[in-house]
Amino acid sequence: MENYALGWYQALIESRIPFEMVHDQLLDPAHLVNLKTLILPNVAALGDAQCEQLRAFVRNGGSLIATYETSLYDEQGKRRKSFALGDLFWR
Repeated sequence: MENYALGWYQALIESRIPFEMVHDQLLDPAHLVNLKTLILPNVAALGDAQCEQLRAFVRNGGSLIATYETSLYDEQGKRRKSFALGDLFWR
């Protein structure tokens, strides 16, 4: 587990906030239906399809927290000109 995820994990445990880890390949509505908030701790590489699934999650009332380089690279590790999820955070 990377330090970014480990830091969030530790903070949630210490705060006694119930949570579950979600695999980045399971971002479809069927897997996210019971979740209110997703935390993306420096999930730098995300594909366009994953980004659209995250946008749909937000459109359907979910909240998204993202840190550092989340969505700055595509699934191949190629740097994008801007954050793919930037439209969810900067308006």
